[in-house]
Amino acid sequence: MPSLQKPPSLESQPAHFSALASAATPEPLTLSPNGAAASDAASVDGSDPARPAVAPRDSKSARRWLLIVGMLIAALLALEVVTRWKLFSASKDLSRFGTYPERARALASAPGKRVAFVGNSLTERGVDTKQFETIANVSSDLFVADGSHVNTWYWMIERLFWKPALKPDLIVMNFYETGLEDGKRIELGRLAQFFVEPDDWMQVFKNDVTELEPRVELVLSSFWATYAVRDRIKDRTLGMIPGYKRYTERMNDINFQHETKQMRAPHVATTRHALARLCERAREQGTPLLFVAFPSQGEHKPAYDVPRETIAVIEKNRHRYLDLRVVPELKPEHYTDAVHLTPAGTAIYTRLLGAKLEGHM
Repeated sequence: MPSLQKPPSLESQPAHFSALASAATPEPLTLSPNGAAASDAASVDGSDPARPAVAPRDSKSARRWLLIVGMLIAALLALEVVTRWKLFSASKDLSRFGTYPERARALASAPGKRVAFVGNSLTERGVDTKQFETIANVSSDLFVADGSHVNTWYWMIERLFWKPALKPDLIVMNFYETGLEDGKRIELGRLAQFFVEPDDWMQVFKNDVTELEPRVELVLSSFWATYAVRDRIKDRTLGMIPGYKRYTERMNDINFQHETKQMRAPHVATTRHALARLCERAREQGTPLLFVAFPSQGEHKPAYDVPRETIAVIEKNRHRYLDLRVVPELKPEHYTDAVHLTPAGTAIYTRLLGAKLEGHM
């Protein structure tokens, strides 16, 4: 039987095997007094491992950005407070919108026949309610929004009268040119803040605001007053620049003339969905409407046409149309521009309108 040989000891192996074994053998681990592992050598970069680590640069950046975001949010909140408590009260237009619900309730509870005037600056500068009440023997009030048209009037009447179940005996709307046709610009911030609520959004999106971007603007404006009235803030700021107001008035006149030409263009398709919707809703609510074609400069013939289709929509729903495009008593000196009246012109127009409605309420 062959004899078994004892394997050679490590010491008898060649030198390179001894080196490998030495490298493979771990050195004993020593602990520092606090129980942490310690090395018998300093760190690679020469720092003391016992010293606390320095905060990373990314952490400092994050804190800086959080501070910036916090300051921005605080500034926006402060601006929102200033907008709601200062700008709203300082603006004639915005401050009166807040009074409309109470004024609508007061009118609905007034004695006798009650007439609500809903419209834009034509009505604001064209009707003297005190004079009208004396002539027609009624109670009345104005609910106006500058630059508004039939698509805004619908929501004003809905919010002020129909939602709270208030029913005036007559709602009068003065209009000019194509003011009862579709395609008119809606001031979304004003609409969102004062005349529509979240439960109206689906109907607004279906009929009046059909594109994504203005829909987002409407929603944001409902909760963010500063965003809703940002154009007014800009105008107030720029209004401090000498000559800016005169410049904007001139530009508005140019834009008005351009829009009038565009509206008269024969190739432009004309629809009246907003008017039809308003008339149908008023009929359902039992609220009579009167649409008055407002006079403009020109003593002997109308300065604009009222299409038969517009009158047909009104009369189909059993409402009334009154043609006052020509008022011979109104002279050029009774106008401040093509359609807005001076106080003397307002007195003439109010007297005529009151006489037309007296006894026909």
